[in-house]
Amino acid sequence: MNQKLINAILENEQSLKLALQIEKCMPELKTKIWQYFLNTLETTLQNQEEFKNFSIKLESYSEDPSTRYPWFEISITSISSVLRICFEFQNKNLGDLWWGIYRYSDNYSISSEDEQKLQQFMKNIFHSEYSNKYWIWGMWADEAGLSLNWNTPDVLYQMNEGRETLLFKEILDILNRIVKKIKEDPDAINVNWIEKTK
Repeated sequence: MNQKLINAILENEQSLKLALQIEKCMPELKTKIWQYFLNTLETTLQNQEEFKNFSIKLESYSEDPSTRYPWFEISITSISSVLRICFEFQNKNLGDLWWGIYRYSDNYSISSEDEQKLQQFMKNIFHSEYSNKYWIWGMWADEAGLSLNWNTPDVLYQMNEGRETLLFKEILDILNRIVKKIKEDPDAINVNWIEKTK
């Protein structure tokens, strides 16, 4: 299909000029799509009935998807104002999505016991045991049923289409699985973060 499209563009002068103009504005177009996606996700989280008692919200995000490590963070403020679920692309232009619980702040620390509790909680849902000095727990997006690379026509289209797309359902499914587990065992994710002396 791509080769047929390329041949058709090359055979028509107007199509070639238009394709080159479109290519020139792609970075700005992707930024607009990214921003629309984040705005829609924020509204969706605020209005999702299952999340009303958990105060799940989009907390912060990268402005420019073309830079390395574009990301967005979701907090469960009913559990902790510090605990964040971070979705971070390991390559610029929304490639190779990794997600998990990020050690986002140097102002807070967590005990090794609470860290293990948090790791076990996530492992019980998603079966990954990965952690390092940056991530308390994490895994590749496709291992949790979420698209790994978002720099494709299909995913970019879904980002711009809104909350009824598969992409949004995949993100909400991850959050729903976490919320369901919290409902089953409210103490399982009850961890303490200690503010460090500045």
